Amino acid sequence: MTTWVHGTQERYRAKVSFERAGRYVDLSSDPVEMAFVAVGDVLSDGDFADAEWEVNDQIDPPDYIAVGDITSLAEGDWDIYVRVTDDPEIPIKLVDDVLTLTPGLP
Repeated sequence: MTTWVHGTQERYRAKVSFERAGRYVDLSSDPVEMAFVAVGDVLSDGDFADAEWEVNDQIDPPDYIAVGDITSLAEGDWDIYVRVTDDPEIPIKLVDDVLTLTPGLP
């Protein structure tokens, strides 16, 4: 679980990796989106918003980090999903984390 104070100006980062035929896929040119859904709610297509990649290519295989904006989220507990468009596949992954925004800044 990740806990931040509501109103923080940080962006949420989630490490993402995909393998195809036993090899890691280079995701850096693929569009990435993230969705933050209140715990217990059902994910819908409209929940996704554009995200961006941070890539650490100093290691092999590189780390691909999806980065999404959380500034519009209310206080509460949030499931995090990442969607990557890697034509023809468009996988959606539930991040193994829950983001909790505690009372804080208005």
